[in-house]
Amino acid sequence: MKSGEVKLFIGILVCALVLTGVAVFPSIISAINQPGPPKPYTMKVDRAALLGEGGHMKGNPSAPYTLIEFGDYQCSHCRDAEVEVNQVLNDHKDKLKVVFRHLALSPAHTHAPLLAQAAEAAARQGKFWEMHAAIFKSQDAYDMSSPEDVRKLVINLASQIKLDVPRFRKDLDDPKIERIVANQNKFITDLTIAVTPTFLLLPPTGDRAVKLSSRGAMLEHLAKPDALK
Repeated sequence: MKSGEVKLFIGILVCALVLTGVAVFPSIISAINQPGPPKPYTMKVDRAALLGEGGHMKGNPSAPYTLIEFGDYQCSHCRDAEVEVNQVLNDHKDKLKVVFRHLALSPAHTHAPLLAQAAEAAARQGKFWEMHAAIFKSQDAYDMSSPEDVRKLVINLASQIKLDVPRFRKDLDDPKIERIVANQNKFITDLTIAVTPTFLLLPPTGDRAVKLSSRGAMLEHLAKPDALK
């Protein structure tokens, strides 16, 4: 083969490789960027911490799996997730229990700590979940309210759910309750949580968990036949 023909062949080959790369490269990038299914990862937090102080459980205490929700009472997605969480709990009542933990990520949600303290104060009278539901139901009233107005709102909710209101008022300002709420923020770093609601699905034993960073991801994962096996 003459040198001119060799150069022509090499030129054609290079062009073909470039054209192939142009065609294939976007697909490669798309595949890289496409989020895959959630995978179990090793937690930096032990189970006792996740299920201990500041966590509130509902469902069958003997259920082998635990779905932990990290949420914020001013987060609209957390409010909307309430129906879905109750549904999956009902669908998997023999295998799944639910734990809620307070986690305020957005600086705009200035009332979230006070609302969490209200839920904790209600918990002292055995009515965490009643206050939890009432706070979410009244969420639209908080955004444009002052801290004083929000305080009045939660005291009114305490009356509606038949709490001992004087005791509730006292507990609302208890430094121990403030500490419980403030300590929840350690999970932001320990579990690298970036959004609310974030869900953590704990298996019956071990330190491997599945992190689900949206309502949709939680529903999709729990719909899989082998999610709770």
